[in-house]
Amino acid sequence: MRKLSSLAVLFVLAAVLCTGSAAFAFDKNHLMKFKATEECPNCDLSGAEFSNANLGRANLQGANLSGANLSGASLRWANLRGANLEKAKLARANLREADLQEANLRNANLQGAVMRNANLRKADLTGANIEGAPMNGAKFCNTKMPWGLDNTHC
Repeated sequence: MRKLSSLAVLFVLAAVLCTGSAAFAFDKNHLMKFKATEECPNCDLSGAEFSNANLGRANLQGANLSGANLSGASLRWANLRGANLEKAKLARANLREADLQEANLRNANLQGAVMRNANLRKADLTGANIEGAPMNGAKFCNTKMPWGLDNTHC
């Protein structure tokens, strides 16, 4: 009886682990396309690994980057308009002058990310960690910030 209950626990644990890892499963063809062209609008790159990558000027408009690791990545001048970056890891990322208009950054880790002169109009940063993230010159209009709605540049 004890073996049966141990097997049941292992089965449940395996099912939970498999389900959790599938939650952020990027499309391998989309990743190949992006690596070759630095363009992948509306692609599924959820959970992909891009830490410390140079992605400046990349076109990821409307892409799904939820749960992706972009820690320390350079995304200067990147087009992330309408991208889903929910729960993405962007700590210490360079987002200077990036276009994040209408991007979903809910619960993203932006600790220490540089977002100077970024376009954050209509972006959603609800629950995001922005500790130590300079935003000098960033554009806010109908932007959902951790402190509430910001309409500084409407």
